[in-house]
Amino acid sequence: MNRVRSFFAFVLVLPSLALRVQAAAPFAEDFNAGTANWRFSNSIELDPVPVGGPDGSGYVSRTFAFASLSNPAADAATIFRAQDEYNSSGVAYAGNWITEGVKRVSAFVRHTAPEPLSFTVRLANPANFPGASYLSTAPVPPGVWTKIAFNVTPSSPQNLTYEATSYNTVFSNVGHMQFGVSIPESLRGGATPYAFDLDRVRVSNVPEPAACGLAALALASLSAFIRNTR
Repeated sequence: MNRVRSFFAFVLVLPSLALRVQAAAPFAEDFNAGTANWRFSNSIELDPVPVGGPDGSGYVSRTFAFASLSNPAADAATIFRAQDEYNSSGVAYAGNWITEGVKRVSAFVRHTAPEPLSFTVRLANPANFPGASYLSTAPVPPGVWTKIAFNVTPSSPQNLTYEATSYNTVFSNVGHMQFGVSIPESLRGGATPYAFDLDRVRVSNVPEPAACGLAALALASLSAFIRNTR
């Protein structure tokens, strides 16, 4: 009788564990219907490309030379902007990321610069300040669609700055999401235009290691129970 009770206890507990380890996806943008009002700058739109993304579908692109930046000697450039005043993606990404439990931002990128480039993401409130910036874990090689992912939790090792504020100040009211690149010294101020592409932007919750471990332990125990009752 105790074995039967144990079996039904597992049956009741496992669904809740499964819910805990599923990754939520509060926001996704695939640019299949155009630019979704993402922009390069206030005055310059991105180019929508209907095919050729990492899954063969649409993506957005911008070709420019680093010399054309307002500061040609800049060591970084913002290329893809989702901002609430543009109504980017219907502003579906915006809000209080703390209460929504957001932990991860990811995207696929590609470029034609002659050397690998490190990508960044900056998240800011609707006034564009303060913001929090993050650096990709590895440089992206030229000519290849590459997934970049940013840990945006309070203890993220990828965080570069909170711009003299704090995690709570920035993430309680996210209105801007901006992807860019760190410009190597060898390319700063260069007049050669390079293409930059973006697709499959995701803002999501990721499973907590503790939850994953607990679910795995429960499943293993259930398997052992079934074997022992045969």
